Amino acid sequence: MVKASVTWVVVADGGRARFVARRDSEPRYATLRELMSIAEQAPSRELGADKPGRSRESATTARHAIEPRSDPHELAKEAFAREIAKVLNEAGAAGAFDRIILAAPPHVAAALHRFLDKAVGAKIVGELPKDLTKIPDHELGRHLDEVASGSRRTGAS
Repeated sequence: MVKASVTWVVVADGGRARFVARRDSEPRYATLRELMSIAEQAPSRELGADKPGRSRESATTARHAIEPRSDPHELAKEAFAREIAKVLNEAGAAGAFDRIILAAPPHVAAALHRFLDKAVGAKIVGELPKDLTKIPDHELGRHLDEVASGSRRTGAS
């Protein structure tokens, strides 16, 4: 008997992710696991330090606030992409899936590509540059079936 191929679909944005499975023998998608970034709803002031650093003016006694070099929300999104990739890397090493489809906005997909192991990245068979995080499982087929069948590969790989 031939083992049915298991496809994982990563449905993600900058703060939410779902790992959805589809077996070739079954037409439906089922969520296996969900992740939510702690920083998803937090304002920037809560993500950074309490107060910005200060610097002195060399010619006078004036002091100025120092702006952070990076946006705390962007750093949080990158850390979340790293967390998603960690789950995929561990599941890939355990043989949990045969193929991966990424359904994520382009900036999220690019971050995931950076953090995925080569072996796991090689299992990506399609990408859909959309945010489907609010689409329920029973409606995912409308968006993903064409990509899942292998007839369409979009996005960068």
